[in-house]
Amino acid sequence: MNKQPEYVILEVGLGGRLDATNIIDADIAVITTVDLDHQAFLGDNRESIGFEKAGIMRTQQSVVIGDKQPPLSVLAHAGQLETQLYLRDRDFNVSFDNKNQWCWQHQHLNFNQLPQPNIPLDNIATALMVLALLKISLLPQELASLISSTKVPGRTELVDAHCQVVLDVGHNPLAARYLAEQIKRFSAKKVHAVVGMLADKDILNTLMPLHQSVDYWYLASLDVPRGAKAEVLKSHLATETKKLLTFDNVIDAYKMAISHADESDLIMVFGSFFTVAQVKAFIN
Repeated sequence: MNKQPEYVILEVGLGGRLDATNIIDADIAVITTVDLDHQAFLGDNRESIGFEKAGIMRTQQSVVIGDKQPPLSVLAHAGQLETQLYLRDRDFNVSFDNKNQWCWQHQHLNFNQLPQPNIPLDNIATALMVLALLKISLLPQELASLISSTKVPGRTELVDAHCQVVLDVGHNPLAARYLAEQIKRFSAKKVHAVVGMLADKDILNTLMPLHQSVDYWYLASLDVPRGAKAEVLKSHLATETKKLLTFDNVIDAYKMAISHADESDLIMVFGSFFTVAQVKAFIN
């Protein structure tokens, strides 16, 4: 049956310039953030990766960029195409009050006292700019409800256990920095990290942002193509041996973390879609 939706949202899978979704000329192009990932395909620095992502832009198109420090390659390509550019901290802004709430502003449009989200706040701020360009209006109560109820499986997903357990598929430095901030929200006595990663990821710079937040590491080998061995993960962590254990698989690592953690502790499972999928299957 043919459908005629009012709006179609296409997520670019890898990069942008050469992605299959780029055959579509969109009304609005959105670049959320630019960070190191898929370097084997996109380049080993933000400028190269930014150029690939900028490939989704079209001449005189509306372009929303959520990255607070976009690479020059993105801005240059936007200029060459004479796009209508909307930049974070220039055309739309986020501020915080003293009640653990936040505000969003674009020209004369303001949303105040917004709740803390379950997904990255930066992505919500970017999405609000897109809604404004599409002239989709939301009442403040509707927006607050949407933000509170929006959750993505495997993205800071809280699951039931005798202690707090969070599952997150984050596998690059940007995601790790976000997780380090999220850990503070849980006020845990101790933090246990169950980690399994692919060998071609930026392992060192993904683990380092969490080094100060994690008390105990449970490093697991991933038995999948491109999976990294636990000893490889261990080689990137300069930490005390008593706080670091290695395992042949993710489930054994998770079981050990569960057995060690107290009710007031937090277990963070992250590093790969494969890691989170295995733990979710085990829990269910």
